Amino acid sequence: MSNRVQVIWTGGPVVGGGLSTFIFNDAVGTPAQQVAAVATFLTSCEDAMTNTMIWATDPQVITFDPATGQMTNSTAVTPADGQGTVSGDIMPPASQGVLKLMTELISNGRLVQGRIFLPGAVEADSTGGAPSLGYRENWDDGAAALIADSSVEWQVWARTAGTAAPVASATTWNKWGVLRSRRD
Repeated sequence: MSNRVQVIWTGGPVVGGGLSTFIFNDAVGTPAQQVAAVATFLTSCEDAMTNTMIWATDPQVITFDPATGQMTNSTAVTPADGQGTVSGDIMPPASQGVLKLMTELISNGRLVQGRIFLPGAVEADSTGGAPSLGYRENWDDGAAALIADSSVEWQVWARTAGTAAPVASATTWNKWGVLRSRRD
């Protein structure tokens, strides 16, 4: 089983609301510990977000079967929240950092990997049209700490393969990602 911790993004750079999903091994840590781990990760990266960016975890952690995607349980937790700390011009809402998540699992001849879009970047974090080294290192360091947190096991869920695998490494892409809604 796996647990899903969702982060709801609001504020200036978010158009129509935003959502990030973190998957954890249900057998490692409690839902409250998993929410706390996400909160620690995001808090450590708040100096890579505009001060108009607000994040909050959902008050429900969903347990699901990775093989089917079917929900098996829901646990109420105390939500965590925070806000970016950087002032300055905000990047266009569709331009976001991308944290690439790598696992060591090969499924159907392919390496299982994932990604998380990172909203709320400011123009000062863009060097030559790409994320600055400091911006990337901030997210990389936060992700490394989340991976190393022994109280939880961060995962990538491969929906089509019906499996979840531990995140082995995470790296912020050296280009801006473009995130558009499916309705654009």
